[in-house]
Amino acid sequence: MLAISSVTKTYKNGPTALDQVNLNIGPGLFGLLGPNGAGKSTLMRTLATLQQPTSGTIRFNDIDLLEDPESVRQSLGYLPQDFGVYPRISAVKLLEHLAILKGLTEKWRRRDHVDELLHRTNLFDQRHRPVSAFSGGMRQRFGIAQALLGDPKLIIVDEPTAGLDPAERNRFHALLAELSRDKVVILSTHIVDDVEELCSEVAVLVQGRVMQSGSPPALVNQLRGKLWCKHVSHQQLEAAVADPRYIATRLRAGEPVVRFHADRLPGEGFLPAEPDLEDVYFHTLRTAQ
Repeated sequence: MLAISSVTKTYKNGPTALDQVNLNIGPGLFGLLGPNGAGKSTLMRTLATLQQPTSGTIRFNDIDLLEDPESVRQSLGYLPQDFGVYPRISAVKLLEHLAILKGLTEKWRRRDHVDELLHRTNLFDQRHRPVSAFSGGMRQRFGIAQALLGDPKLIIVDEPTAGLDPAERNRFHALLAELSRDKVVILSTHIVDDVEELCSEVAVLVQGRVMQSGSPPALVNQLRGKLWCKHVSHQQLEAAVADPRYIATRLRAGEPVVRFHADRLPGEGFLPAEPDLEDVYFHTLRTAQ
């Protein structure tokens, strides 16, 4: 169990990136949704022991993450949003180097572990190629392989599917789902579909604050019976967006369809709509303004 209590991060001469964040995260896939600048990466870096919060406490099982970061690092795997690699170094050599840094000093154990991870991430046949020459999807799978060194119990992945093609994205989803069976896996993203397809629990972070948290079905159910849609012309769209009941616009055959949140029919031409997690996300962003 990862327990985050009243965590705040204020940068020197800067904004408050995290504001009294409280979350309890158990084994499985946990989704952290939020727009760019919401504080997701700040929270991920804090959980990865790369920076200290201004205040608050974080515990992973019986370890105080702030007081004893070294113990947490032994159980931690981290895939940041962007990561660099050494040029011209093959995947197998780079993984072995990282494994040594992780404390896997016995050569035969290290080699077996690295080979297992390369098989698990479907990179074994490409192990002698330099990682710098990998495609985006292959690099992300390599990132997961390095995050799994040492069999961590807490895995943090930050915006892992940005830029991936649909096939690579599906492979990455399958890998994350497999990993989450006996580990705490935190998926930070602004891609709602990733969370809806993978995560049993989700939190929406806006301007450093947790605005919503719970299971996707429970959050979606809050909007059931209160969501309405209407086809509008491009000329009518600006007025619709200015309405306080407006949530979002979707396109259908290239034409805008606006979605409103209201307790009753908001006007002529509106029809009831079935909500989904994207509606929850945009409604949360709208009400946080």
